[in-house]
Amino acid sequence: MSIKYARGEQSTWGHPEVAVDVAKWVSISFRIQVNRWFIEWSSGKLQHRASPEPTTLDMLQGMLDLLKQNEKRLSNVELENIKLKQQLEEQQETIESVEMLSEANYQELERFKNGHGYWYSIVGYATKHNNESENVTKPEWIRGHYFGAIALLLEANSSLKAVPMTFGLQDGIKTTEDEETTIVERMSTLCVELIHAGNYIILDAFFASKQLIEELRKHNLRLITRVRINAVGKEPLPTPPLKRSRGRPRIWGRSVKMRDLFDSKDCFTTETLLLYGKMVTLRYRAIDLHYRLPSSKGALCTRCVAGG
Repeated sequence: MSIKYARGEQSTWGHPEVAVDVAKWVSISFRIQVNRWFIEWSSGKLQHRASPEPTTLDMLQGMLDLLKQNEKRLSNVELENIKLKQQLEEQQETIESVEMLSEANYQELERFKNGHGYWYSIVGYATKHNNESENVTKPEWIRGHYFGAIALLLEANSSLKAVPMTFGLQDGIKTTEDEETTIVERMSTLCVELIHAGNYIILDAFFASKQLIEELRKHNLRLITRVRINAVGKEPLPTPPLKRSRGRPRIWGRSVKMRDLFDSKDCFTTETLLLYGKMVTLRYRAIDLHYRLPSSKGALCTRCVAGG
């Protein structure tokens, strides 16, 4: 059954009663009940029940529930922000390292294109250094790295073994904390932190500087290193005479040039030892000298060993 509207559209829902009658899949009892409700509603017997107006307490309770939900959402957002911040901080170091590595690679490529120096490899954190080695086969300026390492010297089976304790890159990665810190100062700090007072430290001649010697003296550490051939030391002050002469008393002995120690061959001692898997004969001379420190009134008493 279909009903035509004034507009001519086809529909089966033109009237509620017709809709219930046409819907054959609805049970008879339900259709009768719907017709009764429609008759009561048409005659005014069936009134629309308005929902009760919310009280002030209900409104406050609803607002409280809404505030709790918003507070929970805010706490979740704050937790997410904290996690994201931690992830960014962890990734920041990686990003900085990648940026510096990219810059180093770019510089190496530019050097290769411009023909300056030798193309050896693209190595991150490589910096330009003045070669202070006395080996004439090496160029004056080289590109490379400074690694700081401390090893513990142990004796095993009549031989000495160096057991590494720490090893790290000391130059190439620049941060705001150590922009003005030199390599010698970093090595000095590393020795003081890891080595206890009273021990001996063997360092290269590059670290034989005033700053490092003064720092080691403060912490009662003894240094074994190589000095330059043009170094000048002072002999120990002789025993003062019983009768004091006029003038200011001497505080230094006679000056001794390191180069002059090799002139007297008769003063050298000869020893045969195993060195690099071969038996070799060495000559050495041991003498006590004082090295004057400009910032100290005293003298540093050391034993100077000259090898020939």
